[in-house]
Amino acid sequence: MSAEQVPERKPTSIQPIPMHSRIQKRWVLAKRRNGVQQQLHNEAIESQYHSILAKAKQLLKSQGVYLERDYKNDNTENAFLLHAFISDSFYFTLECSMSFVYLVEYAFSNCLHEDDLRKQLSTYTLSQHAKEVDLQPTFKTFYQTVITVQDKRYLHSL
Repeated sequence: MSAEQVPERKPTSIQPIPMHSRIQKRWVLAKRRNGVQQQLHNEAIESQYHSILAKAKQLLKSQGVYLERDYKNDNTENAFLLHAFISDSFYFTLECSMSFVYLVEYAFSNCLHEDDLRKQLSTYTLSQHAKEVDLQPTFKTFYQTVITVQDKRYLHSL
């Protein structure tokens, strides 16, 4: 493909990691290095994550703009992250750790459905691999920064 045929990229404030600096996605390495037991465990965590995500989106209907981004096959920003969902009241991410184990991070901020979502998080095997985090400097500032800097194609309305 010649330089003239390459479509022009819309500028964003987040620049992709240069190709020569990218490392392979951790989940790909986990599939190669982990035994069958750990692979099945990771798949169960991912399945449970997406189940809770679907429930969260249903509960959070009509609560504004949110970011949802599938990083699983996207190595432009982060080799560890598989998926991210960030609304103004609920933060929910799935990543593959340095030790090739899937982990979930979550946070709440004045979430009307926090009790329901906590119940969902506690009823799964996922609870052993889920960690509540404090977003810095505050949840509201973190959310507003994400909405401002992320490419608009990843922003949606509930």
